[in-house]
Amino acid sequence: MLHDQGLPLHLWAETCNTAVYVQNRCPHKILGMSTPEEAYSGKKPDLSHLRIFGANIYMHVTKDARKKLEPTAKVGIFVGYTDTPHNYRVYFPDSGKTVVRRDIKFQEEKAMKCSLERELHLHVDEELLVPKDELQDVDQPQDEVHGVEESTHAAPTIRGRKRLTEAKRLAQDAKKVVGPPTAQCRQRQSLDRYTGYMALMSKCVVIEPSSFEEAVEDPAWVDAMVGEYDSIVRNSAWEIVPRPEGKSMVGSRWIYKVKQAADGSVEKYKARFVARGFSQIKGIDYEETFALVTRYSSIQTILALSAQMGWHIHQMDVKTAFLNRGIEEEVYIEHPEGFEVFNSESHVCRLKRALYGLKQAPRAWYTRIDNYFTRLGFSKSEADPNLYHIVVEGKLLIIVLYVDDLILMGDELLILSCKKDLATEFEMKDLGLLHYFLGLEI
Repeated sequence: MLHDQGLPLHLWAETCNTAVYVQNRCPHKILGMSTPEEAYSGKKPDLSHLRIFGANIYMHVTKDARKKLEPTAKVGIFVGYTDTPHNYRVYFPDSGKTVVRRDIKFQEEKAMKCSLERELHLHVDEELLVPKDELQDVDQPQDEVHGVEESTHAAPTIRGRKRLTEAKRLAQDAKKVVGPPTAQCRQRQSLDRYTGYMALMSKCVVIEPSSFEEAVEDPAWVDAMVGEYDSIVRNSAWEIVPRPEGKSMVGSRWIYKVKQAADGSVEKYKARFVARGFSQIKGIDYEETFALVTRYSSIQTILALSAQMGWHIHQMDVKTAFLNRGIEEEVYIEHPEGFEVFNSESHVCRLKRALYGLKQAPRAWYTRIDNYFTRLGFSKSEADPNLYHIVVEGKLLIIVLYVDDLILMGDELLILSCKKDLATEFEMKDLGLLHYFLGLEI
């Protein structure tokens, strides 16, 4: 690994740690194609953070750590992992220090190119042949050289020097005694180093389908699509009508996503039928839009406040949130692939409710839930329209809205009461205490 990337030898300890780290997350036949990490912890390892050893990285230098004309980033070398995923060990050649950083960007193309070029160079060195007219330079009798030419045709070239190896000399002597070999010599071929490895690693990673044809081959994804379609029908999201003339059609497709827990295990197979909102025309298919996400600074603030106050943070999920609000515009889409209605193949669906992917869907859903929180007496933050709070008898309750996820914190009794009210108004899923949110493990 060190020689492959041309790194200094004093990094041998980092190289050993990285090799062991990767080996513990590779399938082994003796474990039934499972990984040592899974055998030890009972959970499938998360492989999304693996990077090419020796790759260059760029680390951002904050304003307070640099002067005006100094570069805004430092170049380092990735040399290892830590116990926390997405925290990497980085070596800086200019200072000779190795630090642990998270806010870095990788440039793996150069490391991969360097590795492939070095491997190709080694194969070329091994397969270079000595021209026949130069074999006379070898210090041995003329007839012996001629015999070697007939049997081997060439000798390997090593660092520009032509020589016959001891193995070749022994083969030539054996040919004189017992005659030429009857079996054909096996030719050296360059092996693909990564095909078998990727085939084994694919068993550890759940692949998300890229098309409907791929999804129908897996019963888990079929069940997810059936559940999504039943939810759409149950909410009367559209009505089937004859295809109107002169009206534009909004495209649609299935999207598949694997929801993973904090430990990397599969939590849910999620299929979503969405509209291709990019085909909508403003003023015809929609009027106004809205970004239904909380500010990241707001999330950081409430997490710090909860830690200081000792609050438990709860999480709830609104099932098919966008279907809870109707739309005013006249929008037509095609039938969901795989769920065409019999004898209505020439018909289309006229939307009665907002569908995921529509330009106006986030704003429609926000209007619905904002009116509901206002009726309950919640006040909206002036700095963040997705942050609500209410004070009841001196007790505080805070709710953060992030698309269809709700984060609740504050007084426990108010949280339980609010959960009951939300369950009566919307189709909710109580996820309990918050452990994993937006890639952060709480």
